[in-house]
Amino acid sequence: MDDEDVANWDRTLDFILAVCLDSNSKGCAAATFKLQWRRVLGSFADVEAATEINFNADTVLVDGANIAEVDRRCTGPGSADGWQAGEEVEGDNLSDAITLADDYETEIHWGLDCSGAPYEQQYEFQIWNITENAAVNGPCGCLITMAAAPSVYTPQIMFTLV
Repeated sequence: MDDEDVANWDRTLDFILAVCLDSNSKGCAAATFKLQWRRVLGSFADVEAATEINFNADTVLVDGANIAEVDRRCTGPGSADGWQAGEEVEGDNLSDAITLADDYETEIHWGLDCSGAPYEQQYEFQIWNITENAAVNGPCGCLITMAAAPSVYTPQIMFTLV
């Protein structure tokens, strides 16, 4: 679901963050984008190799691969716009330069690792336009909350095969 919060995320699981860029959020020229994260109410920082939320994920994404319209995950505010192939980003935090035509939209999918995130911490994300040195439309519309620490006394279900 678009812009829906995720609670109790198992921090041992990598995830893919899909972000829509529409004709209202683009600049006038080719731009390169990166992803930033923050703990809710904190300051945004770049996703790097050694941060709580980092790009050392192992997902189905292929860095630099195009995203076809059938593989889109967002229904952005400009969902009636035309579609321009997006990009998968894994193993780093930089998109290729994107020149988005007027009245078109695209997506960038980032593979993310959150194994260094503290339990029960909430995070939000924003896209940074490196070319224009500015955030794109502020924070994304969803939060992800890490699950609580696993209990030392994990309940088990016992059964006997007859």
